[in-house]
Amino acid sequence: MIKKLTLFYVILFFASCGVDTGDGSDGVCDDSTFTSARRSYDCQSLNLTSDLSNLYTGVGGDPVVIRVMDDAIISGTLALNGTTPPNSSGTASGANATGASGGIGGAGGSSGGRCNPFSSCGDGVSDNNGSGSGAGLGGRGGDDVTSFSATAGGGGSGGSFGSVGVNGSAGLGDGGTTPGAGGVAPAAYGTSSNWDVSFVGGSGGGAGGFGEINGNPDTPGGAGGGGGGAIRIVAGGTISISGTISANGGAGSLGVNSGGDNNDGGCGGGGSGGAIWLQALGEISISGTLQASGGGGGDCTESGGDGGNGGNGRIRIDDSNGSISLTGTITPSAVVNTVGALSLPEKREYDGDVSCGSIAFIDHDDDSSFGSGGLGGLGVHGLLTLLFGFLLGAAFRCGVRKRYHAL
Repeated sequence: MIKKLTLFYVILFFASCGVDTGDGSDGVCDDSTFTSARRSYDCQSLNLTSDLSNLYTGVGGDPVVIRVMDDAIISGTLALNGTTPPNSSGTASGANATGASGGIGGAGGSSGGRCNPFSSCGDGVSDNNGSGSGAGLGGRGGDDVTSFSATAGGGGSGGSFGSVGVNGSAGLGDGGTTPGAGGVAPAAYGTSSNWDVSFVGGSGGGAGGFGEINGNPDTPGGAGGGGGGAIRIVAGGTISISGTISANGGAGSLGVNSGGDNNDGGCGGGGSGGAIWLQALGEISISGTLQASGGGGGDCTESGGDGGNGGNGRIRIDDSNGSISLTGTITPSAVVNTVGALSLPEKREYDGDVSCGSIAFIDHDDDSSFGSGGLGGLGVHGLLTLLFGFLLGAAFRCGVRKRYHAL
């Protein structure tokens, strides 16, 4: 009897991996269910058809988690991108110069560095770095040690996450000056294998350093792009995506161009891509697009240092029955786990609704079973197995759509 309770082992395995398909309290979820202020959903089924690009872009805060008891279908667009900040502005005299605030991360992502107040942005004391565990480092301000020349700020580095961002480049300057150095990108951080413990999005890019003329900070650097957000979708049935899910980093912005002198502000670095995590008990089919790319660094055209590109994020796909179709565009490449097929006995699958309190276990030898009427059909071995599962934290969930029994 013990080896016949394969459904139990499937539930036990997924419970140990932190999979929770929710309680369905939000009912049938569609485009109208979702709001930017809310980040957690418990759906009976999911069908997104509209363009929700702006819903979770540039909002920061917590990741988005969507639990679905049945099938999840996305033919529209769901975006959790970091934003690109506005370019810094002002005159070469600095009287009207305004350093831009950093780009904002998508839901679950972190913000980019800012060059405001610009007079201390990149001085090596004040912080113009991005935020997040892989925050891009800000470029240094130019240093006119002669007090009568001009020198530009360095570009901020891109943020890192699944891959390392790109370093910012150094600025240019007149002879005898010290142009600002570019920010150095930090190491990649985290791993998708521990997302059940720590699930976060991308990090912000660093801001560019200020330009300096006649010994005074004069032109602000550009700000860093926001990091891509983080989204997790868990389905008790299938996941089908013919549309787009994106968690891209925002681009870095431009520093102020001085108009001919070598005292331009450095450009900002791009935010890193975020995190996309899909888990299903049934088939997973991706014919659309999954994207968690880093944002581009600001491209300074004259003396200011260029910002570095943000590193890519991470994508993870977990499926229980090994039926995965990935014909769409996935950037970066996904980590794919077929967790349900690891150590289960040979099994045969058939469809069937299992309601709350009525989960059938079928003995292939004597066809005995139990339902809501009692546990007697399990026998001693079955009851012991059930008890063992509860001691490990497994729980039977309403809405499971597959039943298995050993051949």
